[in-house]
Amino acid sequence: MIDSWKDANRAVVLAKIETEYGVDSGPEAALNAILTTKPIVKPIFDRVARNFVTPTLSPLADKVAGASIEVTFDVEARCPDDPGEPPEISPLLRASGMAETITPGVSVEYSPVSKDRESCTIYVYLDGILHKIRGCRVSWKYVGDVNKYGIWSFTVRGMYANPVDEAMVDPAYVEKLPEIIAGATVQTLARPGIVSGFPALAVGSTATNVAHGAVAIKIGGTAYSIAANAVGVALGAVSYTIPQNKWGVFAFQAGSDLAVDCVAAPGNEEGGYATAKAAQDALPATPSNHVRLGSVTVKSSNAGGFVVGATSLDDASVTAFFGNGEVWHPVINKFELDIANSFFRRDDITQAEGWREIVIESRKPAGSIDPEAVSVAKQNLWRYFKEGIPSKLTFGSGLAGQDSRIAFIVPRAIYSDISYGERGPIRAFSLPFACERTAGDDELSILFE
Repeated sequence: MIDSWKDANRAVVLAKIETEYGVDSGPEAALNAILTTKPIVKPIFDRVARNFVTPTLSPLADKVAGASIEVTFDVEARCPDDPGEPPEISPLLRASGMAETITPGVSVEYSPVSKDRESCTIYVYLDGILHKIRGCRVSWKYVGDVNKYGIWSFTVRGMYANPVDEAMVDPAYVEKLPEIIAGATVQTLARPGIVSGFPALAVGSTATNVAHGAVAIKIGGTAYSIAANAVGVALGAVSYTIPQNKWGVFAFQAGSDLAVDCVAAPGNEEGGYATAKAAQDALPATPSNHVRLGSVTVKSSNAGGFVVGATSLDDASVTAFFGNGEVWHPVINKFELDIANSFFRRDDITQAEGWREIVIESRKPAGSIDPEAVSVAKQNLWRYFKEGIPSKLTFGSGLAGQDSRIAFIVPRAIYSDISYGERGPIRAFSLPFACERTAGDDELSILFE
């Protein structure tokens, strides 16, 4: 029998979570297939030199030790066929040190963990050559480019085993097509000037008002304490109507006089806004002698619309979004997020390969956005960078309410650098960021809807 040549365009990757580290979980083509680019398989090893003298200058052969296997490949970003089902990359995300939370029929969420981290087995078929890689741990990077589909780039490290000859399998892939990055949602929420406390905007005990919590603010280097107000601040001294199903928005800002003022977007009284985003973008900039506590964006489905000072914020007809800080919807072309796991080989002299486990030693999640430049009054990004002011960053690669949406949430994005760039004639920022923890294991989350 003539051994045919191996086709570089024929490959299959299977992945399945292990119940015990390093024990082959037996991934199946019908259940565990992942559609990937050409996988690159390579050994990771120590080369032990033999630096001894002989009568000649000819070198002695080195020895290979501590060998493991690394596989890299890219995967299209897409949701599973049905909401509430884990995506095809679920084993890879779980093996990257992320916990999986399933809400049946609705969504699947992934968030980082620091103990009891899982591992997976990966089979890589290369046109008749099979690599079975056990005890895999994973790192990933996501890139969302406008008018392209999102891409996950995975780096997998696991236990060494020689490949075997094995016939190709017939994989069953997820049928849903990947979503093109367009119609995405992008939002940042920052709290410049708030030193401590939380604004906690909510419906006041007077239901037409907005209550707030106690906060410490700083204006011009001077600290001020703003007391909580449970009764709430009125939406305005003058009553007017925002038409049915149109949006209005109100900002709440505190000054050195310790008073909390309400500032309405100019279009509230002129027919409202078609979307919540349009309303939020219309808010005037916060004066330099004030600190914005947050904003509330409202609409009413009542035929009579939303009547300022008369319609209760908790009325069944009212939709109200409470934002604690300064909301910004940047215009970007690209979103990147990298979990940046670092692998450590846990050596063990009793093991055949001289090591016991691939461990995720650390993670340093980071990412970047490239927003079009805006005025300093609109968003003082240089100040955020210099003072380390965090922003809650949300990116959703699909319209809210679609049955195919992946959302990335970074509660505390700290800009690690800032520079100018260009997109054609448009000036833009390059904004890399680090994902900062709050209490721990909460620096990012991923939601498949």
